[in-house]
This record gives sequence, C-alpha cells and structure tokens, in this order.
Amino acid sequence: MPQTFLTDDAKADFRVIIRRSRNQFGREAAKRYQKLINISILAIARNPDLINSKRYDSARKPVRIYHTRHSRNDAAINGVTVRTPRHIIVY
Repeated sequence: MPQTFLTDDAKADFRVIIRRSRNQFGREAAKRYQKLINISILAIARNPDLINSKRYDSARKPVRIYHTRHSRNDAAINGVTVRTPRHIIVY
C-alpha cells in the first residue's frame, strides 16, 4: 500500500468537521463521521484510482476527488451509517 499522509490543513479541516458533527448531531454521530473519513482515506491509500473517484486536470497538476458517501456502508458502526455524507477528499 502506498504511503499516505495528510497535510496540516487537511488534519485541521477534519478536526473541524468532527467537532461540528459532534455539536450538531451528537457524540455517536461524530464517531460515525470520523470512521467514515478514516475508511475513505484508507480506501484511497489502497487504490488511488478508485472507481468512484474522479480525475480533474487543474492548472497546476491533476487531482482526484472522492466523495465520502462512497465509503458510507464500509464505515457503519453497529449497522448504523452516516445518513448524509457531505464531504469530498481531494488528493
């Protein structure tokens, strides 16, 4: 598996997302969202060209985008999933 790392900005963004999830939807929902993000990152690390990811050619260099909804079922906790994943990961 390729080495994966997150920038400091990405780590900060994820902390904000989890905190907001906890404040709006509760601790259990935040745990599910955190697992969703982690599972999404693992899926990308295993296969950067995921079938549900999309390549975009930007002005600087090509990037891929993966919507966390595609990892929703893999991130269930006790059969409960994040109802409406709203975030994308750009890599």
